[in-house]
Amino acid sequence: MRFLRQVYNKAMEYDTKNTAVIMPSQRACVYLREQFKHSEKTMILPDIMTMEQFAENMSGLKQEDNLNLALWAYKVFSKHISGRDFEEFLKIFNIMMTDFNDIDMYGVGIDRLNNLAEIAELEYREGGFAEKYFSMMAVLKDIYSELNQLLDKRQTGYRGMIYKKALSSIENNDLPQNIIFSGFNILTPVEQQIIDALIKKTNVDLLFNIPDTLLSSNHEAAYFINSHLEKWPDNAVNFDCSDNQEVKIYEYSLPTDQVKVFDREARDKETAVVLCDESMMIPAVKGLPEEIKNINITMGYPLKMTTVFMLYKAIMQLHANRTPQGYYRDDILNLIENKYAKKKLSGRLNVVRSRMRENMTSYIELNKIFGGFEENQFIQDVFDWYDDDSIKGSQYILKKLIDLMESIGAEESKVVPAESNIVTMINTFNRILTLFENNSDILNYDNPGKLDSLISNVIAGASVPFSGDPLTDFQIMGMLETRCLDYERTIIMSVNEGIIPKGKRSNSFIPFDVRRGWGLPTYMDSDKLFSYYFYTLLLNSNETVITFAKSDDENYSERSRFIEQLLWEIREGGLFEGLIDKESPIIEDSVDVDNTRGLKIIDKTDDIIEKMKSRSFSPSSISQYIRNPVDYYFNYVLGITDDNDIDAVGYREIGTAAHDALEKIMAGQVGETYNGSKVNMDKQYIEKLIEESFKNNNINDSSRGKPYVMKRAIREMMIKFLEEDKKRSHDKIKIMELEEGKAASITVNDMEISLYGRFDRIEEKDSNIIIMDYKSGNVNNSDLSVSKIEDPKTDNVIDIDEWKDKLNDDKKFQLLLYGYIACRQGNWQDRAFNLGIYSLRTPGEVYYLHYPRKKKPLVYEKGSKLDRAFERVLRDIISEMLDKDISFEYVERGEWG
Repeated sequence: MRFLRQVYNKAMEYDTKNTAVIMPSQRACVYLREQFKHSEKTMILPDIMTMEQFAENMSGLKQEDNLNLALWAYKVFSKHISGRDFEEFLKIFNIMMTDFNDIDMYGVGIDRLNNLAEIAELEYREGGFAEKYFSMMAVLKDIYSELNQLLDKRQTGYRGMIYKKALSSIENNDLPQNIIFSGFNILTPVEQQIIDALIKKTNVDLLFNIPDTLLSSNHEAAYFINSHLEKWPDNAVNFDCSDNQEVKIYEYSLPTDQVKVFDREARDKETAVVLCDESMMIPAVKGLPEEIKNINITMGYPLKMTTVFMLYKAIMQLHANRTPQGYYRDDILNLIENKYAKKKLSGRLNVVRSRMRENMTSYIELNKIFGGFEENQFIQDVFDWYDDDSIKGSQYILKKLIDLMESIGAEESKVVPAESNIVTMINTFNRILTLFENNSDILNYDNPGKLDSLISNVIAGASVPFSGDPLTDFQIMGMLETRCLDYERTIIMSVNEGIIPKGKRSNSFIPFDVRRGWGLPTYMDSDKLFSYYFYTLLLNSNETVITFAKSDDENYSERSRFIEQLLWEIREGGLFEGLIDKESPIIEDSVDVDNTRGLKIIDKTDDIIEKMKSRSFSPSSISQYIRNPVDYYFNYVLGITDDNDIDAVGYREIGTAAHDALEKIMAGQVGETYNGSKVNMDKQYIEKLIEESFKNNNINDSSRGKPYVMKRAIREMMIKFLEEDKKRSHDKIKIMELEEGKAASITVNDMEISLYGRFDRIEEKDSNIIIMDYKSGNVNNSDLSVSKIEDPKTDNVIDIDEWKDKLNDDKKFQLLLYGYIACRQGNWQDRAFNLGIYSLRTPGEVYYLHYPRKKKPLVYEKGSKLDRAFERVLRDIISEMLDKDISFEYVERGEWG
């Protein structure tokens, strides 16, 4: 640690027992103490502390617990604005405290808050959010003053209040002879005033850490430090600890793909993995090579992203939607599919699922699903919340949730991550319960929805701590934890715009222009701050690896401007020349299909699940999942397909060419009774349409070889089909639609999932509406028997796993999904349909979806026995697809296709 060695050397110039060293983070303090432990000299360690600890010592105030602070703030708030409960107040609490902290840290006089009241009065308007906003602005000064007075009596405070009190208390404090401020970047006006006051009373050194190349070039990363060196020329010194020899930049197609960089770049020696996006922590840990045994994680994992939190949300949703008719069906499904619920129900899970199939109403009484399970502790903890039909109070509910978590925790005691998650949930519930018990006069909710909103708001800021050796060689940390530190190798992940820097986000009641006028920080200051973190970290590491992803995810749509600056500098021969391969600055490390098709199991991550939920589920995507989940992952999640080589004609190109040509040939028939009079069957015209389709699929020359032969074969196949289609019509078929995309949705585990299908042809014949699909391959009547899905006599549905294994073709699945979508969409809503296939290989035949041993086409209608059965099958498949605990596993069902 080169910079910390400089701090050590400076401290050793003084009497260490009369010296204090102030650092920007607790982690930097730990590493600095380690420097002193390895000293050959015997000494009393200097006082090593963070700026927050120093301010607390000076002020005599302790940092107030955030939940208690919220309650005190709410009591003050309620004196001025009535009619809002604690749960609603929590939604604005963090914004309000951000403003109060900035007001104190940037020395904004309290009288200036009167300006906000004037703004509110000038722009006041009635109704909705605006009225609430302006009423808040009008009393912000009063809330600020009264909250400060209340906390001062308690000898506690929030950060800005503590710093302000520290400044006014310096004169009354005994100070060490020497104070060294080390490794800071931005210093707020109050922090600067504290340093000015200390300089007058004792010896003060300010040690900064930024490469000279950034300092001398007036780079934005050096903006604040340049001003500090100018302000304190006699006290401040900068140390250039840069030692970078190489920078590599990797691009990936998905955020979670970034962990593949470890296979190339991870070393079990002085390596730091810096996560700009905290949600990447679990994928990063799981993606480390097996040879890396000892790691330390310095950042907490968001509690709201854990499976145990999802269980809590499922329970609260269940009760929030409860009616006198019972519990909402999808809420029960969502609950029983949670990993912990499955364990608790154990052997009874199949019974519960069976009862769910038997009770197909939207709302189900509890005893119809869980009757006979009353002795099960899980059922008691989840459902025993009522006296007759009245829900018990919030304290009782919290105790039930704590009992449930403790029960789960006892079973997960040997699983370290799960145990940590559960313990954190229990601690959070206990804190909230204590708050309710001590303030029952204002906190007692009998509304599960409101209680959930309050709890979720508290949990939103909670994280799960991880234990480990903070001095081990391999570290996983957040960007702020890197201050003052340097490593032999640093891997910076998720360097995407909007993540680093964070962009124009603002959590403030104070308008942007007013903040600028008062000298309060804005997103522009945040950009400079993170520029310092990024470039100092980059240049201080011997080797730096940067990764980013470019995908449909809004947070990963483009690489960070910091990367753009790096690339611009190497092009122009600037600051970073020689660190990056000028010829190939970006290493595209996307998934290689040939190398990855051999993967047998791929774990689902939160990002993968979110990506799947954001897209529509089509017949082809679901069928691919059933055939082989691993292929589905590559084709539909990563967007990687086994494209044919240029000028190679495969089954996909044949089918596409036929569909493209038929769409144009038949276009003039839409809305009319079909008789073939407007169909152009000229061979040259049809060949031209096929050639156009081929070119769109990289088949550029179809004048010879296999492309020529296939072009002629498709042409002849289409002419025969058109001739037979004309004979078949006899002026009795009306073409309603051609090649139309249609969408619908299905509720799965309380999620609205989009469905999509592109219908080749909808026609009307003898008053029947028929959805027809073109197929260029072979079709048999046996392919379209639906007996494997639903028994028309008993209304029973075969178990989903058995159904997937036994269903012998995906053609019937596609048609059934078309029927499901059609009768819920647009002009076709609530209509009945026949469903069939026109095979271009056997143009004289028409194949309809049918029941076994029955020749006539079946009728698909919304709400019918078949519709209900298929909906259950469809919901079960999608539920499995979105289940994080079920990995993509190689299971090839060759008979599908």
